[in-house]
Amino acid sequence: MPKQVKQYLIEELTAQFNAANASKDILIVVHDQLEYTKKCLESVFLHTKTPFTVHLWDNDSKEETRDWLIAFAAEHDNVVLRHCHNNIGFIVPNNRMTAMSDSDYVILLNNDTEVMDGWDMALLGWLQANPDVALVGYQGGILNKEGMGVNVHNGDEIDFVQGWCMCFERKTFHQFGLFDEEHLDFAYGEDADFSLRLKEAGRKLYALNVFLVKHHANKTTTAVKDEIDMTPSFTENHRHLHARWGDYLSKNRVLLNYPEIEEKINQQWKEQRGEDLSVESLVKAALL
Repeated sequence: MPKQVKQYLIEELTAQFNAANASKDILIVVHDQLEYTKKCLESVFLHTKTPFTVHLWDNDSKEETRDWLIAFAAEHDNVVLRHCHNNIGFIVPNNRMTAMSDSDYVILLNNDTEVMDGWDMALLGWLQANPDVALVGYQGGILNKEGMGVNVHNGDEIDFVQGWCMCFERKTFHQFGLFDEEHLDFAYGEDADFSLRLKEAGRKLYALNVFLVKHHANKTTTAVKDEIDMTPSFTENHRHLHARWGDYLSKNRVLLNYPEIEEKINQQWKEQRGEDLSVESLVKAALL
């Protein structure tokens, strides 16, 4: 293990153990995937330090999932359940739940995750120990020149914090808002856009190296794309991100500091997907 990663882990664990507990709003958007949702919520209630409130947004789930969520919420005083009669994606529900909650910290969590003991205190601890960091999560993303996430990374050399688990202070929301629902639709690129707005304001991002959240990646997206054509939303979202963050992509993204690594990534991309870097090709790759 590289010495740098060891040092990161030491600092992360130190921050976790020294963290001051505080109130937490945990936001989870659900569209079916009941077995994953059950595992997620069971792990949250087993491994999260009180006080916390779980906010569930049911995006037009089928009857079995909806009934289970209703029963689960009835059994827990610290669960707030909201139903939507249409599947409106990830962006709007998280904006609404954040605005309607009031805890000191906000944690966005996918329903296809399972958390482990200390997961929440590691997030809070890092923000408390590093006041220049505005957003922390368990996986970071790396962007190519087209604005497509082409790799994952941890630590502070990241372009964005991935949205399946991210944490920020309430005051960050008051200052910057959350996702840009004026220009972005449904779900795609909202985590990158939010992260880059924070970086633009001089704030820092961080993805923890310590492994305390397991992500069963893209389970909901896989199910949703069989019900809804997400291509138009993905295409327009990507066009906006490329236009809005063109200057960052050409001057400041992480891979510009590592041209040899970028060349290898580009070569792998070409081998897997060919030479086509059109928006349509990039969107198709994102939906695979």
